Amino acid sequence: MEKVNLELSKDEALVLFEFLARFNEDNHPLLFEDQAEQQVLWNMEAILATKLAEPLDKNYLQILQQARDQVKDVENKYPNMKIAFDLDGTLVRESHNFPLENQAVHQNLSFEELREGTVGLWQQLREAGHELWVYTFSHREVDKIENLFRKYDLAIDGAINYQIHEATLRTSQSTFRGYWKYPPLFGFDLLIDNMEEIAREGKEYGFEVLWLQENDREWVQKVLDRVFLFGSLIE
Repeated sequence: MEKVNLELSKDEALVLFEFLARFNEDNHPLLFEDQAEQQVLWNMEAILATKLAEPLDKNYLQILQQARDQVKDVENKYPNMKIAFDLDGTLVRESHNFPLENQAVHQNLSFEELREGTVGLWQQLREAGHELWVYTFSHREVDKIENLFRKYDLAIDGAINYQIHEATLRTSQSTFRGYWKYPPLFGFDLLIDNMEEIAREGKEYGFEVLWLQENDREWVQKVLDRVFLFGSLIE
C-alpha cells in the first residue's frame, strides 16, 4: 500500500489524539458512508498513541490545554480578561529597588518610571485581547497614571485610585468588609499586587490575586502563567 506522510506539530498531534480518543469511543453509524472511514480514524488514533508519551503524564490535562491554546486562532486563544495592576511596589519602584524600563518614548510625560519587563508584558497581554487597568490605593490623579504609561507608548483601559475606590464602595450594595482593595467592585477578573494582605483577603472574599514580591525577577512569566491558567479555567 502506497504511503502518504502527514506532518503535525506536537501540539496538533495531542489535540487530534484527544479528539479521536473521544470520538472513537462510539460507533457513530450515521456519520460514515463506508466502514473504511471509521477504520482510518481508529488507525490514526493507534498511530498517535504509539508516538505520544504525554497522555500518560500525570499533568496530561494541563499539557493538553496548553496544546489547545497553541493551536487555536490567535483571537480565540484566551477569553478576554479584565486585569488590574497595582502601582507602588508592583509596577512602580517607590522604595523598592527593582530594575526599571529603559524604553521611555516620551520622557517628559512623567517623572515616574515603570518596572523592567512591563512594556513587553503589556504588549503580550494586549495582543491576547485583555483589558489592562490600574488599581492603586495612592492618590495619583487618573491623568497622571495615564501619562506614566504613555511615556512608554502604552495605554491603559482605565484607572482606579483611592478616591474612586472609596466613593464607589460607599455607594455600592457590596457587603465587602475587608480593609484593602475589592476587585469585584469594578469587574476585575485578576488583580496583580505586591501586598500579601490583599492576597489573603482575596482568599477570604473569593477574588483572584497574584501576589508578586518586589525582588522577583521572574515576575513577568508568573503573570503570564497566571493569566493563562485562570483564563483556561474560565473559558
